[in-house]
Amino acid sequence: MNTKIMALVVMAILMFSVAPTALAASFSERGQAGLNAATKDWKNLNAEYDQYKAEYKSAKAELVQLKADLKKRGTLTQADIPAVQDYFHTALDLAVTHTQRASKLIGETSLTDKATYVARLDGYANSLNAMHADVDAASTRAEFNALGVKIRDEYNKVNAESKEVACLVGIDRVNIAIDAAEGWYNRAVELTDEAEAAGTNVDRQRKALAQARSDIDKAIAESEASLNECRAVSNAVNFDQAVRNANQKRDKAVSYVRSSISALRSLV
Repeated sequence: MNTKIMALVVMAILMFSVAPTALAASFSERGQAGLNAATKDWKNLNAEYDQYKAEYKSAKAELVQLKADLKKRGTLTQADIPAVQDYFHTALDLAVTHTQRASKLIGETSLTDKATYVARLDGYANSLNAMHADVDAASTRAEFNALGVKIRDEYNKVNAESKEVACLVGIDRVNIAIDAAEGWYNRAVELTDEAEAAGTNVDRQRKALAQARSDIDKAIAESEASLNECRAVSNAVNFDQAVRNANQKRDKAVSYVRSSISALRSLV
């Protein structure tokens, strides 16, 4: 076998077998420590969210019982206020943690406008946190009702933004795969060109590369279409349908990436 073709074979094997191990081994101690710290932070945030979620469920059960009692009594007494405040405080904590999760997710992407999302989400978190003081100051049924509407309206913004963020994070991860496939493709083209210059017949490799190029281009197109739809999710009338539409295009991009990798594997 021509040495250039052998190099192409070795490159393909390295791409799909050794590369992940080599990549993992290339982490510096400092980089690995940073990765460990980020993972720990994320786990802590998830644990905190789960804790608030459990507390919210308990507080909500108490509030449901209190509402049933109020229907019978008709008035909110001083003794009832701590239970109502506890419910609102827990709901706010849950909403803030949910917002922080979304902020952390988008902040870890490669998106060029991620700072805009982080700032907006942090603004929602600050607004929700500020409402704790309003909860402490409330003492009448009318005040609690008004506060409930205020919290709901702010959380609706967070929910819409979070759905958009989840959509964007998904396509960002697909783009990482596309970039990797693009890099493997470019290197395979270089090795094929070298083999051809050395006089080796590379018709089979050219055909595989053409297929890989076509698949990568299609993946990019679907990814861009999905990204544009993701950015419009928070303003959509139906959030879930908008996310589904974006995800359909994202899934097509994934399919094309896989196809491109299969074509590159055929170079072996």
